[in-house]
Amino acid sequence: MRPFTAIRYLYGKRKLRAWGGPGKGTVNDITGNEWESYLPVADHPDYPSGSACFCAAHAQASRRFLGDDTLGWTVARAKGASKIEPGITPATDITFDFPTFSDFERDCADSRVWAGVHFQSAVEEGLDLCRPIGDAAFEFADRHIRGVAR
Repeated sequence: MRPFTAIRYLYGKRKLRAWGGPGKGTVNDITGNEWESYLPVADHPDYPSGSACFCAAHAQASRRFLGDDTLGWTVARAKGASKIEPGITPATDITFDFPTFSDFERDCADSRVWAGVHFQSAVEEGLDLCRPIGDAAFEFADRHIRGVAR
C-alpha cells in the first residue's frame, strides 16, 4: 500500500494538517479521505520504490564510470517554476546542490517520501536493491568500451 491508501484508511474523516492541494499550501482542515500526495502516484505497489531504484542505479554506475563520487552539480529553479503549482512554488528562486553522486542519490530517493509517494522503507529497499544494477550496467558498458564484450 502507498501513503495515500494508508492515510485515507487510518485517518478517514479526521482532520489533518497537510498540503491542501495546488495553491492552498498547508491546511489544518483536510480529512484523511481527502489527502493526496504532492506528486501523482503510479498504479503499482509502494515496495520497493522504483524511483529510488533508478536513483541508486544511476548514481552507482556514474561513480564506477568516473571512478569518483564527486558530482558538483547545481540545479536552479526560478520562483514559480513548479509544474505542480505553477506561479506559486517555489516562493523564491532556489538552487539544489549535489556535491556528490551520493548526495544526489539520497535526495533523489528521499524526494519520493517528501512528496508523499512512498514510505521510507520502500525507498531504502529500492536503493539497496538497485545499486548492484548500477554495477552491472557499468560492467556491461565498460566491456563494450574496452572491446571485450561477449
